[in-house]
Amino acid sequence: MDHRELIENVRSAIAASKDGVAALCLVRLDRLAQINELIGYESAGLLLEEFKDRLQSMVRRNDALLVMDAHKMVLIIHGLANEQHLALAANKLERLFDTPIEVINDQVKVSVHAGFVMAGNATAEDLLRRAESALRQAQQSRRAWVVADSSTALGEGMDWAFSQEMESALAEGEFTLFHQPKCHAAYHTIVGAEALIRWHSAKHGIVPPDQFIPCAERSGLIAPLSWFVLKAALAQCRTWPQDVGVAVNIAPVLLDGEELSQVTRDALAIFDVAPSRLTLEVTEGGIARNRDHAFALLTAMRERGVRVSIDDFGTGYSSFSHFRDIPADELKIDRSFVSRMRKSPADARIVKSIIDLAHNFALKVVAEGVEDEETADHLQHLGCDYLQGYWLAKPMSGPDFGSWLGRKLGPNRATD
Repeated sequence: MDHRELIENVRSAIAASKDGVAALCLVRLDRLAQINELIGYESAGLLLEEFKDRLQSMVRRNDALLVMDAHKMVLIIHGLANEQHLALAANKLERLFDTPIEVINDQVKVSVHAGFVMAGNATAEDLLRRAESALRQAQQSRRAWVVADSSTALGEGMDWAFSQEMESALAEGEFTLFHQPKCHAAYHTIVGAEALIRWHSAKHGIVPPDQFIPCAERSGLIAPLSWFVLKAALAQCRTWPQDVGVAVNIAPVLLDGEELSQVTRDALAIFDVAPSRLTLEVTEGGIARNRDHAFALLTAMRERGVRVSIDDFGTGYSSFSHFRDIPADELKIDRSFVSRMRKSPADARIVKSIIDLAHNFALKVVAEGVEDEETADHLQHLGCDYLQGYWLAKPMSGPDFGSWLGRKLGPNRATD
């Protein structure tokens, strides 16, 4: 169902309320990618039918169940007098999935998250937006359901129209990748590049990442946007020499689930890129959200050969107990420390301490934000392993990076 049709159906279902307050509930089946992997797509299809059937059992006369996509449903509930009644409905929804779903010979225990919102006089668009926000809060807080309150009002920040534009832009190919190279600190040989997403909007022109990335995180588009970056980066990496890799930034919320593992494995196989050429850049804060799960996920990725980098290191709240076991291959020193090294002895000491600490744990170190030769020389003297920044090169489009790489490596090594 497309968004216009969904909004119109929500509007009609809300208008059908005759006896009390209507509420909207957005329900999402969790870990569909993992379910597909475990029991196969055919069995997963049967499971999705049971998911819908169980939700249908909550629907009374005048209520409505609308399909948003395969694993996300919109439930319109009528006759609710207040939010206490809504909480009772939420508890009933939670109990629906206490019993595992039987699929052929498998007993599959599934979990769902839900976002509830009282209809009031809000528009259908606003109700869906607020329900999405409540659903996201439930996922992040690991609660089964959350009721949207006044803090999810339209003016809070998530722009529903803008998120729709982003979704269309992704489908229409308005997003592209730029690459910023990374070199060996001592030999200045090119070892890889960081993939950076750019949006050239037909309506808005060039939209800065610091504007559309937060919106993508709020609206739930960060996952499809990230999968686009991962796949496009690997598609381009396969045309480079075998010893040149690519780094992709991973949003914190993607460390909470299982889809990252599946998408990464599939993309590496599709584009026939060695896992060791891919680096996933995660932040300290992203790992800290759900430390045990993130550690297990990243450990499994490294066991497959994928490299892990801790981005913006030094700006989070790492403890030695966490650092001792952190599943990573390298640290990236935040540019805020690197850029002040020449003028601030304190920042220079911080950089040296991070380099020494990382090396003591057999981790490589990348300094980002290197903008001049003096800083590059200082970092080499301190033992930094890799450098990234305007001193080496600004981010370049895919074709421009390919040409630049060819000039740097020479005609015999531009591609393998």
